[in-house]
Amino acid sequence: MKLNKLLNRKCEFNYQVSLICDNSKNCIENSIFVMHKNNDDYIEEAIKNGAKTIIAEDFKRIYSNINLIKVSNTYKTLGMLLKKYYRKIISKFKVIGITGTNGKTSTTYLIYNYLKKVNQEVVLIGSNGIFYDDIHIETNNTTPNLSLIYQTIVKYYQSHKNNKTKYLVIECSSQGIRNNRLFGISFDVVGFTNITKDHFDYHHDESDYIFSKALLFNQLKENSLVVINKQNCHFELLSNICPKEVISYGINGSYSYKIINKEQTTTAFKIIKEEKEYELLTPLLGSYQIENILLAFVIVECLELNVLEFIRFIKDFSLIPGRLNRYFIKDKTIYIDYAHTEVAVLKVLDELSKQYSKIVCIFGCGGSRDKTKRPIIGNIVERYCHTFIITEDNNREENFFDIVNDILQGIKKKEPFIIQNRFTAIQYALNILKEDEVLLILGKGIEKTKTSLGEFSDIEMVKEILNV
Repeated sequence: MKLNKLLNRKCEFNYQVSLICDNSKNCIENSIFVMHKNNDDYIEEAIKNGAKTIIAEDFKRIYSNINLIKVSNTYKTLGMLLKKYYRKIISKFKVIGITGTNGKTSTTYLIYNYLKKVNQEVVLIGSNGIFYDDIHIETNNTTPNLSLIYQTIVKYYQSHKNNKTKYLVIECSSQGIRNNRLFGISFDVVGFTNITKDHFDYHHDESDYIFSKALLFNQLKENSLVVINKQNCHFELLSNICPKEVISYGINGSYSYKIINKEQTTTAFKIIKEEKEYELLTPLLGSYQIENILLAFVIVECLELNVLEFIRFIKDFSLIPGRLNRYFIKDKTIYIDYAHTEVAVLKVLDELSKQYSKIVCIFGCGGSRDKTKRPIIGNIVERYCHTFIITEDNNREENFFDIVNDILQGIKKKEPFIIQNRFTAIQYALNILKEDEVLLILGKGIEKTKTSLGEFSDIEMVKEILNV
């Protein structure tokens, strides 16, 4: 596409655009460089690599033989340009977005794996990275930058040129939405899990948090559907402001559920929709996973896919990485979970307390993030756990012991162990763990922690310590 047509304006130098990027290192001949941070070094590197147009919110100097275009918001401009440039490719995808405080990763992972199971062409973008075919790309954010999202879509499409419908499943974080990392992407289906207190270090208050989530309503296709958890305390508000049809799920929703039987390794339940009932059996641990399965079920039906195949798929699908994963190693029972919000920690501990009377828990709170949740999490852990160890969980720029002091404000009766090094904390817990106790390691899931021996996930550290 020619530059003037893409920008819908007459530029001094008009040419066939080869690429749109916001990283100067990725620029090639005849590309457009969208610069988010004003830095002459980035501009010079982009020009050296072949960029002929620079878009920024301001310029410190003039560059000859280059189109310099000032805009008010480079992130939105990038989204609009990518959408227009790749409009034919993105139109080949049905786009599914899942947002909410908890349950995003589990729900997207269920949908992605079901679609793969029934031989659909699908890409997943979320907390655990980017997945398609046999490829896994690690990312820094739940919702990565827009350039990487489009780069993934284009690469996938180019290797799957056929007439089959393609699916793009995205975890939509509030910060990703607010920072325009999804700007310009239109959704066929959007699912809302729940909205509880989280990321208030960024959003400052609940209203801003809800507003950020609801911005997805501006990115719905003409015939799109929105699925919202009826138990979401903001259900009425979200339903009223949503411009499209809303389908409710959960207790008292259009799609509801009823647990039939719960055992240690499986849960049998019914999904109820008007006069129809479907019986399901899942080996996934955690009763709260039933609502995630229900949301995935609703979306599968909204996409007019086979729900009976989904029921068969769920029966054998037993693992969502980092979500209440259970391990039996050398006569020790160990659970690892990503939970790091008050609600998620409460749900995990409540679930395990129904099976175990003595829980040893390792946990921490992230640095430079919402401090108000720290004493609440400390209090929840104290109430449910026999023994608990406070350790590091990505301190960032904050002092570890300042984080600990905040957590201790919620701990009133029991005395915690405080071991800063996560590897050492896990090692200590495994050494003191008794036969009648279970170990729960919270906060990281499959994320890796830097140690003196290298980078390890929590389960890798467990296996290293136990020589497995």
